[in-house]
Amino acid sequence: MGRLNKIILIGHVGQDAEVRYTPNGDSVASFSLAVSKRYTNREGQQIDELNGLE
Repeated sequence: MGRLNKIILIGHVGQDAEVRYTPNGDSVASFSLAVSKRYTNREGQQIDELNGLE
């Protein structure tokens, strides 16, 4: 029996998901996701950091 994993990601989807199928018929979706983070550094400057996931 297969296992189910759940993950919640919040961000901006870069493009439509690309769906493909494994040889046994399972579907797999691929997409890019950008996540931004804002924080204040030690000097008091606001820093916007952008991280991309694929």
